[in-house]
Amino acid sequence: ELNEYMENNDQGAYWYSRNYNFAVDMGLIAKEEFRINDMDRPITREEMSLLATRALYGRGEFVGSTAGVADLIADYSKIDYNYTSSVEVVYMMGIITGMDSIGTFAPKNGLTREQGSMVVYRILNPEVRVIPDALK
Repeated sequence: ELNEYMENNDQGAYWYSRNYNFAVDMGLIAKEEFRINDMDRPITREEMSLLATRALYGRGEFVGSTAGVADLIADYSKIDYNYTSSVEVVYMMGIITGMDSIGTFAPKNGLTREQGSMVVYRILNPEVRVIPDALK
């Protein structure tokens, strides 16, 4: 689908415009959430949680309940309300883990390339996910 989209749509104002528009058209992101002008700034861990959750749902992976997960995240109160359910899902599924032994999530921190790559790797490879011990 992406290749066909790239062939049939204009380049746009930015080198990444077609990729951005594809993500919008496929429902991975909404223009209100991630403006095209902001694509050159680092993504936060809570924003990546939203994208990862949508990718998981797109793969047919759903979570019935995240009850109790918030209690495992040391800085849960720092997560923007719009991202709490996504953070709970990715934390529970071992996609984005805590930054330390007490479960600090650091929702406003940007992801490094290494961390972003690991998120994608864990989405695609469930056997390498790091499920918190309390949820096993």
